[in-house]
Amino acid sequence: MIAGRLRRVTAQRVGWLERVKRMRGPLVAVASVGAVLSGLVGYYTTYRAVTETKTVSALPTIESDPSIAVLPLVNLGGDKEQEFFSDGLSEELLNLLAQVPRLRVIARTSSFSFKGKDLPAETIARQLNVAALLEGSVRRSGDSIRVQLHLVRATDSSRMWSATYDRPVQGVFQLQDEIASAVVAQLKGTLLGAAPKARPMDPQAYELLLRGQELLRQGSVASSQRAVGLLEQGLARAPREPRLLLALGVAHQLQAETSDRPLAEGYGRARTLAQQALAADPDNADAHAMLGNIAGVFDRDLPGAASHLQRALAVAPGDTPVLARAARLLLLLAREDAAGAAFHHLAQRDPANPRWHRLVGDWHASARRWDEAIASYAKVLELSPSFAGGHADIARVHLWRGDPQAALAELQREPWDFARLIGLARVHHALGQRPESDAALAALVARYEESGPSNIAQVHAFRGEPDQSFAWLEKAVRSNDTGLSRLPVSRDFQSLHGDPRWGALLRRLGKSPEQLAAVRFHVELPK
Repeated sequence: MIAGRLRRVTAQRVGWLERVKRMRGPLVAVASVGAVLSGLVGYYTTYRAVTETKTVSALPTIESDPSIAVLPLVNLGGDKEQEFFSDGLSEELLNLLAQVPRLRVIARTSSFSFKGKDLPAETIARQLNVAALLEGSVRRSGDSIRVQLHLVRATDSSRMWSATYDRPVQGVFQLQDEIASAVVAQLKGTLLGAAPKARPMDPQAYELLLRGQELLRQGSVASSQRAVGLLEQGLARAPREPRLLLALGVAHQLQAETSDRPLAEGYGRARTLAQQALAADPDNADAHAMLGNIAGVFDRDLPGAASHLQRALAVAPGDTPVLARAARLLLLLAREDAAGAAFHHLAQRDPANPRWHRLVGDWHASARRWDEAIASYAKVLELSPSFAGGHADIARVHLWRGDPQAALAELQREPWDFARLIGLARVHHALGQRPESDAALAALVARYEESGPSNIAQVHAFRGEPDQSFAWLEKAVRSNDTGLSRLPVSRDFQSLHGDPRWGALLRRLGKSPEQLAAVRFHVELPK
């Protein structure tokens, strides 16, 4: 039983509010109207079969499917402020094991979703579809740590291996190596091969890195500002450490996405930091992935994005964050079938992550499978009730299927002002309520004229106002609105597709069908 070893529910906090608007480009793309690619149909069939049978299928075994979830280690030190260390060590072990070929490791979002939950090992393993769980505790006292670990077999909840480690904090990297080697040895080590080695760094810089990463996960403006300060302190001690450079790059991107820093400045600093990380480590997959994301979303350089992400995949083909960025690029390239297969794979590696269910909902909606789309969006809200835009997504489906009253009822439950105003402007228009639609649009412009011109253009397109829509799209181009990244595959602009200005705009942005097809990019999913 895992029960009793985990103490407190700490839901992973992600700042989806203002930055969701900016991230919707790389995170979300809805397929254009028309026939769905045959590969997407195959994906849907596979996805439905998996989701319908998963609850009744037998648990995987270590022999048939070497797989593991690293649950967050419990902080027993009594100091809540030290929880960053126990969480950080858990994630470091997860990342280290994820580098083992043929070992399927559940991603952090899903593993940490069970933090503090009093559930049996078999229940957690069944929900994550893994053969084994690694769980335990960390007690830190001054410069010493004690780590107690248990490797639990999912099929019968038996302990395959247990160990207690007493180490100085300075020896944390050697400790990670020891634990990874022991776990791999238990999980058919001769078949999986040798465990990878942790990359050591200055202990004080490492602690600053963990503190900064924990703050970044909170996603707020204040936490991002505090993270920048801590990460800069870490770089003062270890100026060429790629993990610090990339974490600071993420912080600057978040600040740009929340309008806490000018867009060009935030993305520019992130690019410089990623380039510095590559100078220190030319094969750093995370650095290539970050540069690929910046190229695709901010620079509108899809060939450049493909080049960086292809390199990242070559270095780390099984890395979940790298694969996630690659799948998003597939969406931006309008390759829905390949993206569908990639997100299905990600859903297996990270089943409690609401983002993948949201994308599944988008694909169902693109194929006009309205009930399946709503079910997927409902799953998003089940996993993350405060997910920004979750109710607005359901409202959008109701609107597309011709039920604006149901859409209006759903929008009244949407807490995110930005998404709610976009939806209200469209729904009131569909209901023939012009004054109400005008009022919602006026409020949208007043509050988000600078940060959301592409979204304002969506509303005008829906209302059948092409001239106003193209005018706002031109503003989006001038301000380099990252929402333009999803332009070719957005259903929201379908009323403009017959206008010659639409094709001209796509060509100018390098996003015409011919230009997208010419980008060479291939994702080989791990077996």
